[in-house]
Amino acid sequence: MHSLDLLQIALETARKNGFSIRREWLGGVAGGKCRLGGKKIIFIDSSLSILEQLEQVTSSLATESNLSLIDMDPALSKVIRAIREARSDLASTSSATI
Repeated sequence: MHSLDLLQIALETARKNGFSIRREWLGGVAGGKCRLGGKKIIFIDSSLSILEQLEQVTSSLATESNLSLIDMDPALSKVIRAIREARSDLASTSSATI
């Protein structure tokens, strides 16, 4: 699957999970999810490549504890699962070295 197709699926999934999507020219400095006035928003940095924008969206989705991978597109589910596993491994490694 092409990155642009996966980005569109990720954006659709984010919207279905209550996120508003805002595309802003942020110059590569920021992006990701936040809450403003109780609303969940994902800021996508328009200055980034499609692959980097995809990373912003999938990283935001991966932090959603109530996000179900069951009914999700298999390719997107695989990416989010990998992000969650990598974060879990990193947390385990960090706590073991302290």
